[in-house]
Amino acid sequence: MISGYQLVAVVKDGSKYELYRIPLKQELQSSYATLWADYVADFTEGCEFIPFDPGYQPEDGERFQIQGFELPKWLILHNQETVAELPMISDNSDKLSNVKALAAFGNLDGHPIIAFQSFSKSHVVQPGRALFLKNGIYTSSDNAVLAVGNNCSAVY
Repeated sequence: MISGYQLVAVVKDGSKYELYRIPLKQELQSSYATLWADYVADFTEGCEFIPFDPGYQPEDGERFQIQGFELPKWLILHNQETVAELPMISDNSDKLSNVKALAAFGNLDGHPIIAFQSFSKSHVVQPGRALFLKNGIYTSSDNAVLAVGNNCSAVY
């Protein structure tokens, strides 16, 4: 489980990147803290870490590792405690089509962590395009729905 789990949308606005907090109900936040810890384990355990080479496509079971990688300023300024200060994506729905990644902030095994998941426009389901089963009847949402994937793309 990722303690202090906080989920953030990474949005590209022109040439700059911005972070937006994704507010979650407590039960969902707890569930995702466990789920994303599993994503990190699946991404990192039993893999061979190899030096980054832009001309090489890693094979299954290989992961690039960049020694001494420094996060960009727009990201390094944040951690699980500062996420609460970020604007909420739910108040900025016009930014949804520009989400490039999801980032999970927290602590895993006593170490600060940021786990990333690639994101594209196809992960934003427009109102009326998703069906949800409730009490035996399908209904839809009046709001855009974020479709979260089932893996990590990178871990810091």
